[in-house]
Amino acid sequence: MINQNGNKILWLGSNLFNGNTQVTPFSNIAKGDLNGNIITANWQDVNLGDRNSNGQISLTVEYSGSKLVKQPATVGFEGSELSRKC
Repeated sequence: MINQNGNKILWLGSNLFNGNTQVTPFSNIAKGDLNGNIITANWQDVNLGDRNSNGQISLTVEYSGSKLVKQPATVGFEGSELSRKC
């Protein structure tokens, strides 16, 4: 779930609610800014999953707006793409 208010971004990301029991559970939150089509945010895993990491992430918003692609310089965040299910 992503919330945008002006250029401010908040998100809650998790795989706990998609029914896939074959992957390691994760849940994280992030707070950052949107500048053009780039989101730069600080993120933190939360206790709903099995991971305990944090850091800064940069994501490119694809033209359709339904996919975010992680920038190569991001460290510690395992996913490479985040997409919206309609």
